[in-house]
Amino acid sequence: MTATQTKAEKLADLARGVDILNVHAEEIRSGNALVLISTEYGKGVTDYLRASVVYTDKDGTTQRSHLTWAIAKALGYSLRDRNGYWFISISGGGYSKADEIARSLANFYGIDRVRYEQN
Repeated sequence: MTATQTKAEKLADLARGVDILNVHAEEIRSGNALVLISTEYGKGVTDYLRASVVYTDKDGTTQRSHLTWAIAKALGYSLRDRNGYWFISISGGGYSKADEIARSLANFYGIDRVRYEQN
């Protein structure tokens, strides 16, 4: 997000992020989806994470969607561009940052937990 981004643009990004996450709501709530979270360790206590969701649709086709941008916009995480890819930037030590993202997604979807793997 740039410093020159207007309030209207920020609200539009928030709405778009929520819409993207809602596309996957049924699959995630049912437990059919698996959220994949990959981590790149940064300097100090800041890590960079990417997230995607994988599930099998009704036709038996495996679907995969990247959620990094939507998670950052809808759930209020910092978003960074690293080497042309979006990453969620999380600082702090002593806890699992992938688990933090999974808990935030579970809260968003109103469920106890989200199935996820960290790789």
